[in-house]
Amino acid sequence: MAAVALSAVLGLLTFYVSSGKATRDRRRQLYSEAFKAAMSWVEMVYRVRRRSVEVQDELVQHLHQIQEDISFYEGWLSTEAPELGQSYAVFVSSVRSTVRPLLREAWARRARPPWKGTPVGEVEPDISVAKENYLRDVREHLSPWWWVRRRVRKRYNGLGA
Repeated sequence: MAAVALSAVLGLLTFYVSSGKATRDRRRQLYSEAFKAAMSWVEMVYRVRRRSVEVQDELVQHLHQIQEDISFYEGWLSTEAPELGQSYAVFVSSVRSTVRPLLREAWARRARPPWKGTPVGEVEPDISVAKENYLRDVREHLSPWWWVRRRVRKRYNGLGA
């Protein structure tokens, strides 16, 4: 009887641990794809700066696709984990406000071939603080320890996305 009970407890424990790992893996994939979508805005600065005349329409279409992807992930993250959705919204807002003037400036300049180097003095988008804040929130949210996960919830408690 004790052996059967022990076996059942071990089976349930194994199921619980593997289920938690699968959930964390799925979320890790989601959060990294959302991160990639937001980082695409940064990459667009370089693509627009080094565009050829022939690809300008493609770049505009790509910008629209990035916006669709970001909107998708904002919605998904907000339903998956509201506090992480708020963190992502703050991250995306910071990326946009940093990149927007650089994109405007890049579009205003004449197209230059992709093989040309970066001119001296060309401003690089710096989103390092926003990026690290979002990645810290993701790491904490994926933690197996409830008190670490709680930090993200407390950080964004009361903030609207």
